Amino acid sequence: MFVPVGSPRRGDRCLFISRTGRLTPARAVFRPLPKNPQLVAAVYDRRNNSKKGKQPTGIARRYKKDRIPRRLTRDRQAAGTPLLLFPLPVSDRTVLRQAIFLAGPTSVGKSDLALALAEKFHGEIVCADAFQLYREFPVLSAQPSAHEQSVVPHHLYGTVPCTEDMDAARFADRALDAITRIVVRAKIPFVVGGSGLYLDALIRGLPQLPPIDPAIREEVRAMTLKDMLGRLQSLDPASLAVIDIHNPRRVARRLELCRQTGQPASRLLTELPVPEGLRGLVLTRDRDDLNARIAVSVEARLAGGAIDEVRAARDLAGGTARQILGWREITAFLDGTIDRATCAELVTTATRQYAKRQLTWFRAKSTFASENLTAVTPDSLDRLARQLGLS
Repeated sequence: MFVPVGSPRRGDRCLFISRTGRLTPARAVFRPLPKNPQLVAAVYDRRNNSKKGKQPTGIARRYKKDRIPRRLTRDRQAAGTPLLLFPLPVSDRTVLRQAIFLAGPTSVGKSDLALALAEKFHGEIVCADAFQLYREFPVLSAQPSAHEQSVVPHHLYGTVPCTEDMDAARFADRALDAITRIVVRAKIPFVVGGSGLYLDALIRGLPQLPPIDPAIREEVRAMTLKDMLGRLQSLDPASLAVIDIHNPRRVARRLELCRQTGQPASRLLTELPVPEGLRGLVLTRDRDDLNARIAVSVEARLAGGAIDEVRAARDLAGGTARQILGWREITAFLDGTIDRATCAELVTTATRQYAKRQLTWFRAKSTFASENLTAVTPDSLDRLARQLGLS
């Protein structure tokens, strides 16, 4: 089977993906067939620099010279070894056009909708939640259950040890690789999560930035959040309007860039354009509905083992893992400074505030249409599938 992406023509530089998922450069060529010069074979030369006398590999299909299609489409599928072609450079993220994005705040119902759609349309689910990546916190981060993962393949969930710091660039690389391999298997990737920065890094890519001098990084990380905000206010006030000022890592990153380059970080971090042709939804709910779901979710996680997860990992977790919702409050409970009821109340409040920040981010940044799940019924699944171009 030949699965085309883009419009490979003679001489186009492409990316060849074999049945095993190995990625190698390729070049689309059309050569005459020896026994019939009036016919040519569409060939994808994986060597990219084939030597004279050696036959290129990957013959896709024969065409008459004057009938070579400008675009190889699914109704002209080729026989032979399955292959997938992407126009280069791959950084244009062409493969993302094959994916479905489901974003939105925590507890809105992204996972349930993704599971229903993926099961119906033979898809696989890719994590786009910064905290659900961590192996040690399946309950605290509300990762899909073992049963859910047996119904539909899930990717990236629980794959990062809590000792390892994660960032948007590393996530984007891993997610893009997972999406590509899903597409190779002729499945639909459903990218599901509420981490706006991670989704943005995957969709738009990240600007090239200089490395940070370790001395500058050490100096900035030793500052309190209040001091970092005051310093950033003087160096780059525009950054304060576009980042989560309650997140020390985001503030520190901006301040480090200002110190390293002598320029405002907001100027260096100019957004890259969103690729055309992407499909997705930002899921929302009425405020009271979302708040009620958050309260139920928090209590279920605390009762289901989240406290034990924090107890086991509190001496191991790195800086990124410690940002997970509930870590601070559960740690305070384990230290005896607050009781169980207060812990649940504080985690619920923090989660609601986080959901509000997520909604604010998606309203400002996302180009996907919004869908309120409060009014959605089981009969709405087909409508949403049509809206996403699945049926």
